[in-house]
Amino acid sequence: KISIDGEFTPIKQAKGKYEFNSNNVLKYGESELHYPSIISITPEFCRLLGYYAAEGSATIDARLTFGGHEMQYAEDALACVEKTFGVKGHYSFGNKQKTALAVNFGGALAKELLHQVFKTGNHAEFKQIPPIIFNVPNALKIEFLRGYFRGDGNLRFGRKGCKLWASTISRKLAADLVFIIRQLGGWATVQKKPVKGKMKHVAYHICITDRDSLKLLHDVAMDLAKDNAG
Repeated sequence: KISIDGEFTPIKQAKGKYEFNSNNVLKYGESELHYPSIISITPEFCRLLGYYAAEGSATIDARLTFGGHEMQYAEDALACVEKTFGVKGHYSFGNKQKTALAVNFGGALAKELLHQVFKTGNHAEFKQIPPIIFNVPNALKIEFLRGYFRGDGNLRFGRKGCKLWASTISRKLAADLVFIIRQLGGWATVQKKPVKGKMKHVAYHICITDRDSLKLLHDVAMDLAKDNAG
């Protein structure tokens, strides 16, 4: 479990718009949402951070954006939100064609926690793996990767074997992904490619192709295999 206000500052000493009452409940400003003062490091917590690394953004509240066909991921993300923060989120389709599915949750406090406490990085080019993920047991690291690859991952079978890969415009996130896979005992490579129509950006393709590394991430890869089969 971790203090919601960071590793070193007791929550009762928090300043600014945080309010902490005698029932160990935290709220932010005038929001009616109430959060627990302790967040447990669970598979759902790690998977939620993985979803956010892949598909997250924040304005008024936190948002995850999935494809319209990824309802099962959206529903799992909502379950992760409720398990982690004790609040309910909601989903909505972003267009009449229902090709985009948005999960919104948590209000301003969720945004503050994700960016200021968990250090997820704001905007796609500044995303990173939250530092806490590097220090959890391997099973929970895999849950983070499960969420991340569900959001941004691809699985391809060919004559040369299987390839698990994802793409990001964040150089930091690409490096973090290589590092966390190495922590698990696997190997990943990074290919740098220009992004069409965006002169200032390049994409970093994180690729996992060797058999031993794919075995370590078997459950992650099988998630994508099931999705492709459907």
